[in-house]
Amino acid sequence: AQVRGLRARLFEPLGMHSAILEPDESGTFQGSSYLYATPHDWARMLQLYIDDGVTPDGERLIPNWWDDYVSTPTAGSGGVYGSGFWIPNVRTPEGRLPEDAINAQGFQGQYGFVIPSHGLVIVRMGATNQGGTGSIELAAAVVAALQPLPASSD
Repeated sequence: AQVRGLRARLFEPLGMHSAILEPDESGTFQGSSYLYATPHDWARMLQLYIDDGVTPDGERLIPNWWDDYVSTPTAGSGGVYGSGFWIPNVRTPEGRLPEDAINAQGFQGQYGFVIPSHGLVIVRMGATNQGGTGSIELAAAVVAALQPLPASSD
């Protein structure tokens, strides 16, 4: 019933046809884990944040207060974790990402970045057990590539 509800209320309205949600070994659906989807479908879900919880068809799937809720540091997180999202700019002293950037992190180095000020979603899938996947640097390089070039002196 839980999976059917998510499929009907979230996955299908977003066009996330590849999404598969599995329970953990005890049969419990975690919500934070065991959701499998293509990178494109992950991007669809993250785009919902940029679109203020509204689908391209105009259907509201997420309450309008949700974006502030998930990007506000939770108590006891040291200021680096919202409700379901990491707040990487707080975590990276260099400030390589815009201040409004948040990201979701998955098992073995999977990342999804949401950068509302640029209308940008970046999904990085991979499998590594090593820390420092370079994903934050990748996202920062994409943001830098989107910046206007300096005016030519010609």
